[in-house]
Amino acid sequence: MADNRALVFDTPNETKWSDVVEIRSALDVRQQIAYTTKVKLYRAGPVQLGRTIRIKFHNIISDLPMFILFRALGVDSDREIVRLVVYDMDDTEMIETLKPSLEEGLMATDQAAALHYISKELNITNMNTQASEEVQNAYRLRLVRDWTIKYFLPHVGEDMNSKALFLGHMINKLLQSVLGRRSYDDRDHFANKRINSPGALISFLFSQNFSKKLIKSLEKDVRKNLINYNDSVVNLKIDNVIKPTVLDTGIKWAFATGTWGLKSSGNSNPVGVAQQLSRINSTATASYKRRVISQIDKSGKSVVPPRKLHMTQWGVMCPSETPDGEGIGIQKNLALTAYITISTDILPVMTALNRELGMRALSGLPTEDIKDSTRVFVNGDWVGIHYDPPTLVRKLREMRRDGILHIHTGIVWNIAASEVAIQTDSGRVIRPLYIVENNELKITKEIMQRLARGELHWNDLLGIGTETTQSEGIKSAVIEYLDVAEAETCMIALTPDDLANNSPKNPVYMNYTHCEIHPSVIFGVVISEVPFLGHNQMGKQGLGVYATSYRQRMDTVAHVLHYPQRPLVTTKTAELIGRDLPNGQNAMVAIMCHTGYNQEDSVIINKAALDRGMFTTTAFKTTKEDESLSLIPF
Repeated sequence: MADNRALVFDTPNETKWSDVVEIRSALDVRQQIAYTTKVKLYRAGPVQLGRTIRIKFHNIISDLPMFILFRALGVDSDREIVRLVVYDMDDTEMIETLKPSLEEGLMATDQAAALHYISKELNITNMNTQASEEVQNAYRLRLVRDWTIKYFLPHVGEDMNSKALFLGHMINKLLQSVLGRRSYDDRDHFANKRINSPGALISFLFSQNFSKKLIKSLEKDVRKNLINYNDSVVNLKIDNVIKPTVLDTGIKWAFATGTWGLKSSGNSNPVGVAQQLSRINSTATASYKRRVISQIDKSGKSVVPPRKLHMTQWGVMCPSETPDGEGIGIQKNLALTAYITISTDILPVMTALNRELGMRALSGLPTEDIKDSTRVFVNGDWVGIHYDPPTLVRKLREMRRDGILHIHTGIVWNIAASEVAIQTDSGRVIRPLYIVENNELKITKEIMQRLARGELHWNDLLGIGTETTQSEGIKSAVIEYLDVAEAETCMIALTPDDLANNSPKNPVYMNYTHCEIHPSVIFGVVISEVPFLGHNQMGKQGLGVYATSYRQRMDTVAHVLHYPQRPLVTTKTAELIGRDLPNGQNAMVAIMCHTGYNQEDSVIINKAALDRGMFTTTAFKTTKEDESLSLIPF
């Protein structure tokens, strides 16, 4: 799931709570460990006062009452707490839902009492039980403050007022869904997902091995050697405390087994992350590089929704290229033009918001000013409010098209929720689309001709061309990348014909903002090369020449077809991709009864064709032999 994104779900009847809003919060997006915070709406019971709201975060034993946590964050007034959640004090329906939580919070009516209450709910494993009660209480209170900063919404920062504002935002989303004003979030929606690219996975693996193995091993050995050298750092031998194999052993183990994480973590690590690259043919290799696998148990028969084709996969995931059997829907492939973003700097975005676009920062903002404003989020962090969202979104997109903001920046205006979300994080799936203004494509025939002559390049179409001058290039982008969340807020035409047929005189006039580059780009690499994609998806299995340098390569297992052939029928996409290495042969196939030997799924092949070399292959296998000198006593 995406980090720093508050999502609301309803829960099964077996749980004590009926609804929950949860967020995976990480201080530095996709780099640090994410800590989950959950806000739960409990079911009414015989003992409880009503449907109360409680919060759970890391290292807390029991769920904390909502009002007590707000008071621990420095918000003592009940009215101010309600205003942080409701925004509109005339919304009596939402205020009524907070009454049971208000009564439950009477156990601690000020910040000191709230901190003392939370200190009793900490999961402390290294408490000095021999110390006095006063010392233990002081230690607990210090941990409450430290752990609130570290584990409770760490992406917001250390400011307690900002944490209180974001907590109020989460509870507001929860109550909006409970009261039927907004729909619950969908776990399978691609806007709520992030894809871990190889770089992010290796970074995570290195971080785990460095912090949990190398540092801990270093601390242990330093303490041990200090005792031996009478607590003198001067006499400490560095080669005794720094072991070069600690770090690379864990990384090598993960690559060798495919189990991603620490060996000591056991079954909690995802499996099958590192796999051997298929070299059957060039098509299979390209498909393997664009494979996306969900971390879901394939044998789980009850897990049905993640396997289904979700509407948000349009244009980013191939709807046809998925295996049969237990892996169906779990293993997907990127569409032709889909791209996975990397994390980019948020400084240009924050500079534009604060200096040029008139955003009011949250610091020192009166709570009553939030009511009639639009909340602005950057990578999930609530940074301010704005009173003119149409102008804000228009100027942000203009800055992206002019290259001032990164071209992969996601800009989403949720009108119903009064939110503008700006995303620069990694793991989002984006795709290029033509820009449409006033029902006309911004890209013209002249631009197409200059592109064909080599006068313009792809970056010029995106508004970031550096090889041509401003007078020779394009002043603003004619193609831009959209992620799944932003594409949902745009009107996208399937073909330019849709624009030609669209007229204000029609009963329904579409205000198109973008147009597909071509309908065929919704498919993946393999399916794009298959003429009849609904009947033949086995292109990855055909043998051929997988690489022109196969004689010099040291592949574990490889097969080379002696007489590969070009297919009789191909697709335009295959020609554009440039598959110059053929795989397979054109065979004459007949379905008929002949001598009775072709029952069931058996095949009869003409012996003369085989003698002439049909389907003849050479198999290559790499073996390794070591020769060492050993002294054998006689």
